[in-house]
Amino acid sequence: MTRKRRHHYSTEGFRPWANPEQAHWMRELRKSSATQRHTPKPRKGTRRERERQAIRDQNRGDQR
Repeated sequence: MTRKRRHHYSTEGFRPWANPEQAHWMRELRKSSATQRHTPKPRKGTRRERERQAIRDQNRGDQR
C-alpha cells in the first residue's frame, strides 16, 4: 500500500498550481531578443573595424 507524501511549503497557506497562461507568456519572453546570448568578444571588434569590414563587404559585392 502506498503512502501519501506530505508537501512542506515555506509559506503558510501557499500551494503551487499550474498556470498555463503565465507559462505561455514566460516562453514568449524567453524568445525576446533581449534574452539572446551576447556576441563573443573575439567577434566584436571596434566600431572602426566594423565600419571597415562593412565597406570591404560592399566592395566585394561590386566586383562579383
